[in-house]
Amino acid sequence: MINEVYLAITGAHIRSMNVRHSVVVNNPNNEVTEDHLDELRDLAQKHALPADYSLVHELLQHYVLDDNSVTDNPLGLASRRLAADYHLVYGMSTRLLTTIRCIKELSVEVKNFALSSYATAQAVLTKGRKQLGAVVINLGGGLTDWVAYERGAVVHSGVLAVGGDHLTNDLVAGLKIPYARAEALKKQHGSVVLRPEEAEEQIILDGAYNFEERRIWRESVCTILQARQAETLEIVLDDLERQPFWQDFAGSIFLTGGASQIDGLAE
Repeated sequence: MINEVYLAITGAHIRSMNVRHSVVVNNPNNEVTEDHLDELRDLAQKHALPADYSLVHELLQHYVLDDNSVTDNPLGLASRRLAADYHLVYGMSTRLLTTIRCIKELSVEVKNFALSSYATAQAVLTKGRKQLGAVVINLGGGLTDWVAYERGAVVHSGVLAVGGDHLTNDLVAGLKIPYARAEALKKQHGSVVLRPEEAEEQIILDGAYNFEERRIWRESVCTILQARQAETLEIVLDDLERQPFWQDFAGSIFLTGGASQIDGLAE
């Protein structure tokens, strides 16, 4: 029996930003101690957020000494001032509390919670991949969320309220078929790339007591799915292109989640 869980947090209400906080190192040798790191973390946790929002993560990026050199571990180093850059993730307090309350009503304790895309990246990326630069795009049923790493640290994250369910709904609207049929069609024959040999192919939807047999052009299925998926990825790309790190980004893109299983997505 499961008594406690770590809850993956996501949703269109999730926001993020990068911030810098600094403290004065005023001991006799200007030596950075654990107390200075704790003070910086406390400042990040207390950073002013929009009204009705609560902090989900304060993800440390790196420390900066007074000579502007960057380090991951400043303990024992000499510096008159120490700064730290953080990636803050926050969401609407009511939405976060409601999600946690729903789990607790099942007699399951929420041990802790984490941004969904961040948790996914922890499972997908090695330390080396994070260091080289990576973007993990998680395509779920109702949402697409993403997280970006540069030099081993999270530098950006985002959420879009569009996912695999929207692909299915587009097939329902475009082909005039029931939702269950559209979902099965997407899973069995869905593709966002039409290969030359498939241009004249038809897909047969078997008849049932309330559904007459249908023949559907594979090209029609591909056109509908490709349009929605391209729009989704273009929105993600547009968001990434507005971030400072993207201009010099030379890392890899990783696609995860159930909706990433559709044929041709990598292409």
